Amino acid sequence: MNWQSIIDNWRELLLSGGLLVGAVLAGILLHLLFSLITRIALGRNAERGGLIVSSVIRHVKGPLRLALPLLVVAAVIPFIQLPEKLLDLLRHGISILTIAVIAWIVARSASVLEDYLFDKYKLDSEDNLKARKIYTQMVYLKRAFAVIVGVIALALILMNFDKVRQLGTTILASAGIVGIVLGFASQRSIAL
Repeated sequence: MNWQSIIDNWRELLLSGGLLVGAVLAGILLHLLFSLITRIALGRNAERGGLIVSSVIRHVKGPLRLALPLLVVAAVIPFIQLPEKLLDLLRHGISILTIAVIAWIVARSASVLEDYLFDKYKLDSEDNLKARKIYTQMVYLKRAFAVIVGVIALALILMNFDKVRQLGTTILASAGIVGIVLGFASQRSIAL
């Protein structure tokens, strides 16, 4: 892209930039609205909302801060008039961020299971041997799960780049094998 084409198309570029900024702001507003509605709904129906719903909302709140603006930006991309190279770069960035946000949400979902187990098995009870065992197992599983999700996300991100696509495919295949090995290795240590 040369400077002359930027000068000639300044209105389209300005409109596209404004549309992108507006999409990000709309996504942030959507997140704030979602947070407000869930807080009000859980406040009124706390006993019906329960531990699981409040835990999901608490642990997914961070990724949603990025996911909702990203979703709105992805929705307005077809209406943006930018030079093709810049548009491809924007699509590529959105693709990478989408993989990262989904991985973040999946990794945080282990915390929901952790909250449920810690509510069911209290560490402050008198006979807490089983609770301590479950706590230790959950910490181990949560870390292993986060590593596996991170490796898979890294492999998927690398597969978006032509030059390292083969490396991403290799890492993805290795992650599957490592997951199977970890599963067999951890069977005895996490058996109840």
